[in-house]
Amino acid sequence: MTAWFCWFFVSAIAGRFTAKLRGKDDHRFGMDHLPEPLQIGIFGDYDRNSPTLPFLEKSIEHASKELHVAAEAKWLPTPSLLDPEIETKLEAFDGLWAAPGSPYKSFDGMLHGIEFARRRDWPFVGT
Repeated sequence: MTAWFCWFFVSAIAGRFTAKLRGKDDHRFGMDHLPEPLQIGIFGDYDRNSPTLPFLEKSIEHASKELHVAAEAKWLPTPSLLDPEIETKLEAFDGLWAAPGSPYKSFDGMLHGIEFARRRDWPFVGT
């Protein structure tokens, strides 16, 4: 289930990314010719001993290989989402994912990250 869901999410981000490029340039970009890897930010407090969290990155990797799209995931700890400069940092990501795993170290941080994505219509998924 996670692999299929992740494939859909990465595919949607890649489609939005290529549409954005087509709007800026006359060049035709396909998903397999993106100029740089898709950047996916994962909100959550990573724990390698978790039964689910390590598989988020693996799912993104699997989906990107199936779609022939380079994608990189970066974990964003929930306390870091309260940083006054976080909105500038989040704008660098093509998609955002709220990982499972509550209670979070900073519930307010998680909500702030989600609010950023929702208010700006950023590609976002929460699991």
